[in-house]
Amino acid sequence: MASVFDTLEQKNNGDSGSYSSNVNFLTEPEDGYDFEFVNLKDDKYDCPICLLILRDPVQTPCGHRFCHKCIHRWLSESGEQRCPVDNTTVIRDQVFPDNFAKREILSLQVKCPKSKEGCKVIEVLKQLPKHLEACGYVPIPCPNECSDILLRKDLPHHLSQICTKRKIVCCKCGDQVTAEREQEHLHKECPMVTVVCQYCQLELLRNQAS
Repeated sequence: MASVFDTLEQKNNGDSGSYSSNVNFLTEPEDGYDFEFVNLKDDKYDCPICLLILRDPVQTPCGHRFCHKCIHRWLSESGEQRCPVDNTTVIRDQVFPDNFAKREILSLQVKCPKSKEGCKVIEVLKQLPKHLEACGYVPIPCPNECSDILLRKDLPHHLSQICTKRKIVCCKCGDQVTAEREQEHLHKECPMVTVVCQYCQLELLRNQAS
């Protein structure tokens, strides 16, 4: 199957019209599935427009499959109500969902998008969102809002040892303070820290001095 880029470069005469390769939507982010599929042996699920695996596949009356967004954007912005593969006239209302292809695509196996970061999981496409909700290699913000972004698998260590917003117990008074305020608490607030009276120079607890 020819790609839409090949079709756009063709100069067609008569009723077929002509196409230009500078259609704006071709520079926008692709709409298909940009994942690493496992054991995908042919290109029957490739969208001829974005060249990725079909997302929400639809079919034209002439039998070609496209991503739902790709073909509708093509029909809206190309200025031609024609199939970008074979130049057959296509009316928007004639484009219909290909539920059989959708079921097949959602059952395909894909590597986790974080495989390059170390995740070894291979999952069916339909279950991939559920996996990503728990994947240890997905970067997430610290729930304590310390501004750090870290891999989910590193969160327990971060929360217990590194996070500046984590709660710790003062070694003197037993109050809970954030790690970033520990020294300020000891030097200015902790009632059980020994201080020197500025008047008599006696050493006493801060709560006694006040």
